[in-house]
Amino acid sequence: MMIFAFYEDSKLATPSLMDEIYDLRYRIFVEALAWSSLVKPDRRDRDQFDGDDALHVVDIHDGRVMAYSRLLPTTRPHLLSHVYPELVRGRSYPKAPDIFEWTRLCARSEIGDGDVLASRRLMVAIAEICQYLGITGLIAQSKPGWVRRLNRLGWNAQPLADPVVFDGRPTLALEARVSDRTVSTSRKCLGIDTDILDQPSLRDLAASKAKRHICAGALRRTGVLHAQREIVPEPLDLCSLQVDGANRTYSAAMPVT
Repeated sequence: MMIFAFYEDSKLATPSLMDEIYDLRYRIFVEALAWSSLVKPDRRDRDQFDGDDALHVVDIHDGRVMAYSRLLPTTRPHLLSHVYPELVRGRSYPKAPDIFEWTRLCARSEIGDGDVLASRRLMVAIAEICQYLGITGLIAQSKPGWVRRLNRLGWNAQPLADPVVFDGRPTLALEARVSDRTVSTSRKCLGIDTDILDQPSLRDLAASKAKRHICAGALRRTGVLHAQREIVPEPLDLCSLQVDGANRTYSAAMPVT
């Protein structure tokens, strides 16, 4: 079992692997969780945010994708900026080259087709990838209970606003900052005591053209900075395993602040 992290311009992003990823996402988010806005004739969950800027994190065992998640740079359009702006109620939220949005967290175990260990491994991998790339924080859309869960795993998590009800379910935007104990606490709490990240994929990731999304200081720490600072784009004005949704049915039943 190994977890790979890659962009779609990577040699790892073969057509067959990407097809399996989009198939798994569809089976979970459309067929199991009934997110009607994602229904497509080809039965593949691929949205406007998939592409060269999307960082895919995949747990592969015996040639099958067992768990998956996606990180999106907040210096580009992402879910909170273009799909769920209501969740922050008009407030500003973290957007920077070292802040990513955490989306599409899922595992085959949710549809009775895999081991729950894959989801635990993926949670640890996300923390380790953040540490390796110098990503200082993530934003996400989640059930309110995820703030407490992430704090237990060593993140510094907090809601960005009070929950909003989508499809009858309270949903909030949250921020999870990486601390010096995030990786160790996540590994301890989730029972992961072996190396799980594919190191060649991480090295390729750090050296890829997508490094422009990561803060210059972080890249210096990884020893792969050889681009000029001006290529870092200016920021635009970031389980059960459900970390984000895409159903736009909006309810006016808002909590009282």
